[in-house]
Amino acid sequence: MNHEDANGGLDLNSPPPPPPQPVGIYGWRKRCLYAFVLALMIVVIMNLALTVWILRILRFSLDGMGHLKIKPSGIQVKAEAEFLKTVYVDELKSEGSPLFLESTKSVHLLTTDRSRTIRSRLVLDQENITASCDTFRVVDSNGTVNLLLSSQKVILGNGDATVPGDIKFNGAVFTPTIQSPLNSSLEISSENSKVHITAIGGVSLSSTLANVTLQTDDNIYIQSGALHLIGNELYLLGIPTVDATTSLPVKPTTAPPTVYQLCVCENGKAFLGNASGNCRASSEICSDSTKP
Repeated sequence: MNHEDANGGLDLNSPPPPPPQPVGIYGWRKRCLYAFVLALMIVVIMNLALTVWILRILRFSLDGMGHLKIKPSGIQVKAEAEFLKTVYVDELKSEGSPLFLESTKSVHLLTTDRSRTIRSRLVLDQENITASCDTFRVVDSNGTVNLLLSSQKVILGNGDATVPGDIKFNGAVFTPTIQSPLNSSLEISSENSKVHITAIGGVSLSSTLANVTLQTDDNIYIQSGALHLIGNELYLLGIPTVDATTSLPVKPTTAPPTVYQLCVCENGKAFLGNASGNCRASSEICSDSTKP
């Protein structure tokens, strides 16, 4: 190729111009770029494949993930669920199958107020079940209270309550019937106080197989409008006797005690008569108006 000089002529001695440089990446750079793009495509395809595999394994859907379904009313779990932290729920229930709560240490059920103060607590550990609340109720399917515990009273439902061993009460007990188990004795005692048994409609002490015993180290007082002792035989044991033919020494300053004789009417009514003479009674004394 000929070159022109500054005057417009040809300069045969000037060196030829350098060849034009090609546009783009060539050689080893091009091969490295293709290799990088190929590796990136492989990584992207593997990520997409792993993502699809994870979605299929966990069964992601528009309703939830696997056994976990998200509904307008809450979250539904159709299998076992493990919670690593505290769970706050308004309602926890199971439909069609039992509900199991399991823990390797203990289960705590708490209720709090708006200030986060604990109002009631139920703790299930490996040895005990502890309930902390103001009032504890146990109701049946009909809503009837079978057990009620509070600081003021204890109610054992409307039916029969069986206690296999001894039971102690610090306060009053209101019950229509107290009955011992079969072939066992019923004992009601007070260690250092009194036992009061009262009822508006009456008090009945009965035993169908054995005796009824009232035992005390002091006196027994029975106060009633009329006392009826009904039985085939009546025994008064341990009564002191006095020989009327023998005169007893009397202190000069002490008046002799007044004595009476015990008389019994034909209907079983007892009354006191004069110490001397025969027992005599009028129709009013032996009247059957007080007969049960």
